[in-house]
Amino acid sequence: MMDLGLTPASLAGAIAYAGTAALALWARSRTTSASRRWSLIAALFLALAVWRLSAGEMRLQGDLRDWMRASGFYEQRHNYQALLTLAIIAGAGLALYRVFFVGGFSRPTLALNAALGLMLFSLLRLISLHQLDSLLFRLGPIHINYLIDLGLTATAAILALLEGLEIPPQSAEAGPSRKRRRP
Repeated sequence: MMDLGLTPASLAGAIAYAGTAALALWARSRTTSASRRWSLIAALFLALAVWRLSAGEMRLQGDLRDWMRASGFYEQRHNYQALLTLAIIAGAGLALYRVFFVGGFSRPTLALNAALGLMLFSLLRLISLHQLDSLLFRLGPIHINYLIDLGLTATAAILALLEGLEIPPQSAEAGPSRKRRRP
């Protein structure tokens, strides 16, 4: 059985997720135009924090591995892992397409996509395809896994901070500003 102890990296990740959730709730309290999206972003980051603190990814990965061994699927797992990996990458590509060509560049939209990206990334790690794991976790002293995780978390946190501070977005078009609630 695997050790499900909380590592310093897991604790740091959970703290970063919880901090981002708090910033999203603060941004929600400061705006009227996207309060539902900021609430959803906060909920997603809070779920990620609980997932990380409870070692949910490792537990589920172990349970799936045990089930596959008991069912006789373990020897053929690479086929399933590869298909699921491709599906997740395709989903991430569609999300990026939506951001860049359909949904626009609003702060809540970008922050929500960062949160959803972390969810997809968590699923990608859960699949544990050996070739992908080698790239994410074993490529020298810097783990690409940490860079992706921290990058997406920092993106959402910074966007929430800017929204909460009411710093207007940089835009080529000079249009009316959004209506805001004042405390």
